[in-house]
Amino acid sequence: MVTTQACKLNLPLHAHPSSSLEIRSLLFEPISQSLALMYSDSSFLLLPSPPLFTSSPSPSFPPQTLIPSPSSSACFVRLHGSPNSTDGRVLFVVAGPHNGGSSVLLRFWILRKNQASFAKAELSCNRSGISCDHRLGVVVDLSHGLSIKLAGSVNVFALHSVSARKIFVFAAKMVGDEDDGVGVRLVKCAIIDCTLPICSMTILFGFLLLGEDNGVRVFPLRPLVKGRVNRQQELKRRPERKMNLPNGSIPTINGINDLYSTETVYSKHLVSGNDGKSAKQEGTAVSTNGFTKAEGHHEYAKLRTVKLRQDSRECGTCFMSFKDPESQSSKSTTLFSMPVKAAYIHALSPNKFLILDMVGELHLLWLYNRVSGSEIKGHMRHLNLSMKAQMLAVIPDISMRTQTFWVSDGFHSVHTMSISDMDIPANEDVKNDIEEKQVQISAIQAIFASEKIQDIVPLAANAILILGQGNIYAYAIS
Repeated sequence: MVTTQACKLNLPLHAHPSSSLEIRSLLFEPISQSLALMYSDSSFLLLPSPPLFTSSPSPSFPPQTLIPSPSSSACFVRLHGSPNSTDGRVLFVVAGPHNGGSSVLLRFWILRKNQASFAKAELSCNRSGISCDHRLGVVVDLSHGLSIKLAGSVNVFALHSVSARKIFVFAAKMVGDEDDGVGVRLVKCAIIDCTLPICSMTILFGFLLLGEDNGVRVFPLRPLVKGRVNRQQELKRRPERKMNLPNGSIPTINGINDLYSTETVYSKHLVSGNDGKSAKQEGTAVSTNGFTKAEGHHEYAKLRTVKLRQDSRECGTCFMSFKDPESQSSKSTTLFSMPVKAAYIHALSPNKFLILDMVGELHLLWLYNRVSGSEIKGHMRHLNLSMKAQMLAVIPDISMRTQTFWVSDGFHSVHTMSISDMDIPANEDVKNDIEEKQVQISAIQAIFASEKIQDIVPLAANAILILGQGNIYAYAIS
């Protein structure tokens, strides 16, 4: 028998100084269970681990952090200082206009080690085009214009300016004492010149994915963060414990720099590798976008910012189109007479991504060639859904063969859906195996809300937050 637990999130009195403001959107970090509320004046309220399933206000409600307006976009970034750390730290990044919109101001708050509250992060950076103002934050020499978008992952986040037609990719590294320190070092790793309109942007499992007209563009994240190499003269090797590299020393996992190894999944609120197991720690010490040193060698290499075009084929980039006749049913052909924009992109697993377009159709993207330095290969398939979805929410859980996602019609209903797992072909030669397999989508349960739904955020495979007209409701299915 399926049971549903539901409750309204009771914020403490005077949680926001302007009690008349309405909540417009939600951001949720699943491992620390931190919640960010965006209000109608573009301010944010940060709540570390708020009590969700309770019927009355809790006297032990965690302390809130108010981030004043103006704020245009925000994201959570998971910081992993070393491969020996599996819990990491949570960084909240907020972007807004600065100096009349001629530049972008980034502000940073880090979750304290005891996860009891957020504190302003101490910042450092050493790249042209960005400067640290210890009173304000980080000023980026990038036009703010009318729209700014942030997307974050593990140790990496991206900033897209529509007006400047550029995407900046940043790496963030925790510095100082991991127990008490709140220092963050910021490095500008890549600049992408946008030549086509971008509808959505996300960073998932080592990929930067851009929702475009009629499809999705996929950038491997590793070459963007790694930087381009300029060989320097051979330097005398120093003991590793005394190395004082400009951007710090970042260990690697299985030869991959932890800074851009975003193949970390949320499986039952635990951090695991893409095989579902705890990552093994081995490799060399690497300094990202500063100087890098190969193990057993005395050679140091200077890394510089990667610059490329959005439509470039460099770094193994590819574009996966909705218009591929193999990826859509004949019934939906008429939907593609005009450009269809990819509105939401979410990961089911390291190789599978759910995409919701702006006409309410679902698509499933497989990526099956992840060899470093090679062009990514993939396959797009249209999924038959009996409703026009306006919102999509997914939390990856690689421990389950059948995965759950949530869709909403944007009015008063949220539907819990399940999708059957499928093995990913190793290369294009066996891509035809996909064509013969049917992807099974099933409806599990529907939730009907009394208020019009503004936003949905997954808490787990069986739990979700729903934002109505200023009220937040939590639902759990068991």
